[in-house]
Amino acid sequence: MMRLSRGWWVIVALSPMLAGAVGAQQTDSVLAAGDSAAQRRAYDARRAALVKELQESQDELSQLRSRRVQLEARIEAQLAQAAARRAQMLLMSSEQNALLQLDTTLAMSQDNMLTQRDRMRALGDAVRRRPRAVRVHLVPAAAAQAGG
Repeated sequence: MMRLSRGWWVIVALSPMLAGAVGAQQTDSVLAAGDSAAQRRAYDARRAALVKELQESQDELSQLRSRRVQLEARIEAQLAQAAARRAQMLLMSSEQNALLQLDTTLAMSQDNMLTQRDRMRALGDAVRRRPRAVRVHLVPAAAAQAGG
């Protein structure tokens, strides 16, 4: 029974301190509740700002991704066009070579015709410069003996 009474006395001795501690805790919780509401409002405001900023960043990222896809599509289209032009050039190379050879042949023919025209003019000028031309007729010897 001694033990109970000693424990009892301890509780009785500590009860005013416990009452003060409980009162202080209640005061702290009221103050904490006031601070908590202010902190909660600040937290909510900051969270809303961050959520808005995150949404804007995600929108910008989406726009950048779509622009990137568009640029990649344009690049691929340009590469396809270049490949098509190259293929067309390779297919047309035999025709191009034939046309170049024909052009060379025509150019050489034109040069030959100009040269012959110049020769004919020179001969015509030579004939006109000589007032007296000599005509020569070749007659076979058999015809000369028979006809006398």
